[in-house]
Parts: sequence; structure tokens; C-alpha cells
Amino acid sequence: MAALGAASAQLESRCKQPCGNVTIEYPFGYEGCYYNPDFLVTCNQTSGIRVSTNNTFVAIGCDTSAFIRGTRGKVNDVTGCFSRCLKDSLITSSSCSGVGCCEAAVPGGMSAFNISVTSYNNHTNITDFNPCSYAFFLKNGKYNFSAVDLRDFQRERMPMLLDWSIGNLTCNSRCDENYGGPGYCCRCNEGYVGNPYIANNCTKFVTNEMLDHLYSTDINECANRNHDCRHKCIDTEGSYKCKCRKGFSGDGKKGGSGCTAEQSMVIKIAVGSSAAAIFLIVFVNWLYFGLKKLNITRNWVHPLNKIRSPWLKQEFVPICSIPIRSNSQACGS
Repeated sequence: MAALGAASAQLESRCKQPCGNVTIEYPFGYEGCYYNPDFLVTCNQTSGIRVSTNNTFVAIGCDTSAFIRGTRGKVNDVTGCFSRCLKDSLITSSSCSGVGCCEAAVPGGMSAFNISVTSYNNHTNITDFNPCSYAFFLKNGKYNFSAVDLRDFQRERMPMLLDWSIGNLTCNSRCDENYGGPGYCCRCNEGYVGNPYIANNCTKFVTNEMLDHLYSTDINECANRNHDCRHKCIDTEGSYKCKCRKGFSGDGKKGGSGCTAEQSMVIKIAVGSSAAAIFLIVFVNWLYFGLKKLNITRNWVHPLNKIRSPWLKQEFVPICSIPIRSNSQACGS
């Protein structure tokens, strides 16, 4: 949409026009209070309006048939609901289930319409607690049925939403993707409020909680050990959360369910412990018998060393030295 500028702001301040009991806000309007001819609204009983799907069609009565007949483009649609109850019926307040009160969803894109309310038996035998029937459009969540309303429904006005759409222009903020009628609707961006048809009119929406968060200092409870976690502490915005190690389950808090080993982990621990014990026993036995065998080997003597046979003994005969005379001497006999 082209920028509306300062002139638009001036028109907005004085262009909130009533049409019956409906207030029309700029850039829509009539009698000079509209942005351009595409936003001109004709205020009379024949003006076509679109009923928002954020409304509900509600009927009240114990002998009531209520219908909406309207058009959606070139299609004529009819929808409605029935409500029945007797004098001694169990009527539940806050419930429009068809006993004393019924409701129907509003078809999307419905423009021209009319509401009809009829009675099958002319409220015979129920006029003392339900003399009339009522039907109306209502903004979702704005009405809680009460059995008292059957006797005397005193509300003259009920809040209702109408859909507005524009033609071949551009929104200042964003288009409403949920709108399914002709043209399109504009919405302020998420977190902004204002009139999306006026340039720079959508302003940041700030709540008290947002201000508190903006001016607060986050404390790391995990780093300060100011927590009650058993295994792991994870710092979050303004708080913290606990988490168990792998193989454990629970809320992780000392004052809560804590951290309990899962069954698979218990089995793994048991199997691991048993295997370690078996290995230790085998190793100790192997070491024991190995050392014992080594000791036997060291003390072993060959059997032959223990035999004292005479034939193994050697006789050492002394050898006499016979002097040898020289040639110059003769040997005597």
C-alpha cells in the first residue's frame, strides 16, 4: 500500500464513524473519511458484510430451530442447529450441546445472510421456563450458557467480528494467510499492534513480562552450584533444568525422582561384573599353577645322579716315574 503519510494520521484521528452499532475505522469509512474509493463503505441496511469465522452461531431455547442462510460467492449455503429440552430435563450450564443451547460454526467467506428462528410446538408446555427462542452470532469464547437464560435472556448486544478486505494494493505489514475471501486482509507483524492499513502504525507490543526480562540479570545456577541436580545441570533463561546421564531416567533432581538406572544398564553392569570376576579367577589360577611348576623344575635332579653303581666308578692307578738314564750310563740288572 502507498504510504498514507501525515494526512492519513490526521484523518485517522477523526474518522471513527458509526454505522448502526458498528464502528468503522480508517482507512475504511464514508463521507470523506476513507483512504481511497477502494475503502469506501456504504452504510445502509443493504450493505454486504462478511462474518468472520472467529464467530460462533448460537441458539437458545427448548423448542428451537435456528438457521443461517447466506451466500459465499455464487453459492447459497444453509447451516444451523436444533435445541430441545423438557421441563424436567437435566440442563447443564456452560454447555451448548443441544439441550437448552446449541451452536454451529460459521462458514468461511459468508457475506449476505439472514437468520431464522422457528419453534416446532410453539413452546407448548415449556412457556413457564422458556417463553422465547434466541439466535445470534457471537465472538468465540464470549458467552457461557446458563439455564437462567432460558427464562429471561436480557442481553441486548453481543460482540461479533466482521471481516474486512482490500483490493489490489499492498499491506504495510503482512497479509493474513488464513483469510479465504475475496481480496485480502492485512495484519500487523507478530508482536506488533495497530492499524496495518496505515504506514508505520503497527508498533511493538511490550508486556510487563517483557520489561521484567529486559531489565533482569540472568544467574547461572549451574556455574554457582545453586541447584539440586544429581547428574547434569543445564542453565536456561532465568532458571535451570536437570538431566540424567545416558542409561538413567528420571527428572534428575535430588528432591524429585532422581536418576534411576535403566534395566538395560543394570544388565550390562551385572554381565560386566560377572565377566570380570571370571577373568580374575582364571588369571589367579593360571598364575598359581605357573609358579608352582617353575619351583618344581628348579628342584628336580636327574635320576642317574642318584645311582651309585660300582661300574660307574673309575679306578685311578698311580703312574710311577721311571728315571731314564743317559746313553753314557748302562742300566743294571
